[in-house]
Amino acid sequence: MKFKTAFIVSEAIKDALEQIGNLGISFERVTGPRKKKGGH
Repeated sequence: MKFKTAFIVSEAIKDALEQIGNLGISFERVTGPRKKKGGH
């Protein structure tokens, strides 16, 4: 049971990290050009 639970948890963490990674990429796309244009 422990291995099965650990596998489910690791899968959930992997999915969460992928979602966070996708948000980070889209966030950089939105903020990146603005920072360059702003000159900050």
